[in-house]
Amino acid sequence: MAETATLALDIKNNVVAGVFFTENKRVLTVLAAHCSFLAEPSSPAGLEAAVAEVVERCGARGARCLVTFGAEHFNYRSMHLPFEDSKKVRSVLPFEIEDNASFNDEPFLFDYLLGPGTEEGTEVFAALIKKAALIEWLALLQTAGLDPEIVTISGLPAAFNMCRYAEATPQSYALLQIGLTRATFQLIRNGEVKAIRSLPHNLRQQGGIRYAAETGKLEVADAGQLEAAAGDLAAGVANTLFALKADDAEAEEVPVGVGGLLGALESCRRVVLEALPAPALNTDWLQAIAIENLQSAAAPWPHGSLDDAIALACCSPRDRERMNFRKDELAFKSGRGRFPLPLRVALASLLALAVAVVLYQGFDYQRMKQKRNKLADRIVSQFQELVPGTQPGKEPVKEMQIKVNKLRETAAVDSNRDTSLTTVKLLADISERIPEAIPVSLERFIYDRKTIRIKGLTDNFNSVDMMKKALEQSPHFAMVSIGSANIDPKEQGVRFELKLDL
Repeated sequence: MAETATLALDIKNNVVAGVFFTENKRVLTVLAAHCSFLAEPSSPAGLEAAVAEVVERCGARGARCLVTFGAEHFNYRSMHLPFEDSKKVRSVLPFEIEDNASFNDEPFLFDYLLGPGTEEGTEVFAALIKKAALIEWLALLQTAGLDPEIVTISGLPAAFNMCRYAEATPQSYALLQIGLTRATFQLIRNGEVKAIRSLPHNLRQQGGIRYAAETGKLEVADAGQLEAAAGDLAAGVANTLFALKADDAEAEEVPVGVGGLLGALESCRRVVLEALPAPALNTDWLQAIAIENLQSAAAPWPHGSLDDAIALACCSPRDRERMNFRKDELAFKSGRGRFPLPLRVALASLLALAVAVVLYQGFDYQRMKQKRNKLADRIVSQFQELVPGTQPGKEPVKEMQIKVNKLRETAAVDSNRDTSLTTVKLLADISERIPEAIPVSLERFIYDRKTIRIKGLTDNFNSVDMMKKALEQSPHFAMVSIGSANIDPKEQGVRFELKLDL
């Protein structure tokens, strides 16, 4: 059986790099590689031309495709959910992310990484992207005859590869990949991604860096200014490390690895590592992977220019899927993108005609079926929220009513102090203790027998503190703490979360 050739494509705002490869028993064979530098960063026309150039030079039109986009195009959230059960975490997580999104009601997609669950809960790292942006990217790729199976974040495959392949890599470290105009910073603790930051810099402008096509190297016009700009970038990285450590005061200092296009320049790499308050980390994980024909296929591109594309190619299928934004209606459909473009267009036209005929003949039937399925899904979802870890039977509505009646009869808090204490009494106590003078809107109440979490909106931070102090007077709560309090410019108030331990 012939091996399937795959294009690993890394797209940043000023450079597009591609590696066309085959894989057999974890041995990669590079068929071709190409890199295209944009004269004008972030130009849509220039980006489209650069992608088309890489695809043409690699001979990868219509081929299987994997894509990474620059980290600056995504938003990131780190959160803690007070649940150990992964199913419960996955059911609650969409609501938590929706509450913390800042896309002004624009549709967005997200994916996430879950840390190991403990008695204290589960740590979650999520990345979000506007759906409109992803649609534009997919349209751009389709003009080049590509339909990517995977869309993920540039630099993330390199971090996964270091954890999997490099034996000397510690469990906790930071990875800094310096591109032409931005650097991607990643923090990994205990083998889990904790933070990603996209940091702008002026290395290219101040150092007068240009790509010399005749030599295939980056030329530096002003080494002194380059080192000064590298020092500024290192200061930004140091501040980022300090801010992340402030969130976890018990965390130890982590070593930092430097790579990427400009990170491969010795003067830049040296200045950054010397200025950081952390030991240097070897980022050469490639030696642990068997790659054939890499040097001849990659020449004469500057060292580091193909790093992220190679990292995507070398990334294991399991790690590639850990964060993939081809989801929901934009999910990749198997077989699409593996046929010549004219044939795909003809098949799509025939399919559209067939679908139109079926919809015309059975519109009412489909509409009623969809409504029935949505209602059934809603019933199952509500049943599982009421009774986690169980599946409803043939008559879920009756079963749910029985469960509700039982819960009403046994709604007492699991406490040795007062077995008659019910959720209704708790709500009444909370309502009575919050001063009437405080304008507050309670939006969510989560109760898991040990902890109550209240989310809402009030006028200012003082009101949040007053509510905390008032609830601390209750004999029912061992401790009251403020989980979060952030200004919500859209609502002109403060969105808060209170945690009440029973």
